Amino acid sequence: MSWEAEWKQFYASDSGPTPRYGKNPFPKSAKRCKRCKMPSELQFCIVCQTEFVTQARLCFTTVMDAIAIQEEPNRAYEEKRAAYKAAKRRFKGLLELKSYGVTFEQTPYFRKELRRLRERLKEEKAIAASVAADTAEQKTAAHRQ
Repeated sequence: MSWEAEWKQFYASDSGPTPRYGKNPFPKSAKRCKRCKMPSELQFCIVCQTEFVTQARLCFTTVMDAIAIQEEPNRAYEEKRAAYKAAKRRFKGLLELKSYGVTFEQTPYFRKELRRLRERLKEEKAIAASVAADTAEQKTAAHRQ
């Protein structure tokens, strides 16, 4: 499945990112929200749950945008690297929710995509370095003649 199809499928889903508490949906055994300490029957109040989902959607969208930038052949390496770093930073922020025990069903997929982006950037950097070395070698050889 191409990144465009995955992106459209992600946006088409009305539910968006699916939060989990451990491996189950949020249980109803609390008197206060674990995060903001507001009175709530759930482990997390509706405001915090909404914030979690919004943060996850933003993170996953950033990863999809980084994939789109990576796929474009006429983008500079620096631009691709900046997009990857932004996606990685957002993803790290999303993973900090694990301190509350909150994860998302889509997290493993996007972790794999970030890993693929990193590998592509390493390959592109190696190619650019070898081309630069060849160019420098040719200039040196031409200068000697």
